[in-house]
Amino acid sequence: MPRTIFVVGSSSGIGLEIVRLFSSKGWNVVAASRNPSASEELQALQSQNAARLLLVALELTDQDTFAPALEAAIRTYSTIDVLLNNAGINFLGAFELLSQEQLRKQLEVNFFGPAQLTRLAIPYLRSSPTETREQSLIISIGSGSGHFAIPLFSYYTASKFAFEGLTEALHHELAPQGIVVKNVVPVGGIKGTKFGANNLPEAEPLLVSSLMGQQLDLSGEEPDRRKVLEKYVAEGARTMGKTMTLSDQAEGAKSAADVAAVVWEAVEAGDGSFRYFVGAEGNPFVEARYGGAVWNDEKYMNKTRQFFA
Repeated sequence: MPRTIFVVGSSSGIGLEIVRLFSSKGWNVVAASRNPSASEELQALQSQNAARLLLVALELTDQDTFAPALEAAIRTYSTIDVLLNNAGINFLGAFELLSQEQLRKQLEVNFFGPAQLTRLAIPYLRSSPTETREQSLIISIGSGSGHFAIPLFSYYTASKFAFEGLTEALHHELAPQGIVVKNVVPVGGIKGTKFGANNLPEAEPLLVSSLMGQQLDLSGEEPDRRKVLEKYVAEGARTMGKTMTLSDQAEGAKSAADVAAVVWEAVEAGDGSFRYFVGAEGNPFVEARYGGAVWNDEKYMNKTRQFFA
């Protein structure tokens, strides 16, 4: 019997590549996105494999869409074996200039929404193991920003640290129930995605103008504050440029398909490994954080597993 994966944020980038890969492997795939009919790629994939690819509407800022999407998956395929949390947004800008409303939306999409969806999916995941398969999985696509912080990414970093912490806690909490929780962590930008382009329109305007080499009219601001903000954001934009040389613009940068391949590896591993870094090799932030070797993270996880066993 084919297994079923429920993919959140499936219309482009990493999510779309996961849909493409698992479909090619003979899985049932439930592709959840805000507007499935607007994705030409998803529509094309479904036309090739209608019986094994179900498109469902799910909006992370509207939790009323969660249960119907999960129920549609169960009606169609009877089971959910893997929940893949992937969707996210990023409000870029100086913390002082971003709004409280933007912070709430950032956390709604990147933390509260996925947390509630995961809560609703757990009963289905718990009931899915069979006599030939002993575990179901929750896999969350994390971010290097859940492990180190970058100026002007304060909202995004806060949301990613929060969801990394939740995912790690659930790794321990759900293991005795036969649900394996894993975290796939792309480090730096991933080339070939629309993440940056999709989020730039909602970035703080002063940062956008700095990134674009434009001037922003701050005549309404008090002069001393205007000088501080202009200087700070301009320097922050240069810092972002430095990080980009370590990420999606760097030679050998990872693609969305590379991340999908690691997700496949995590699903097929059949073990309790937790974190899978993608693109961490040579990244100075990761090397500093984990003592020069990513495997030190697994040593840490083994220690915590022993404590909670």
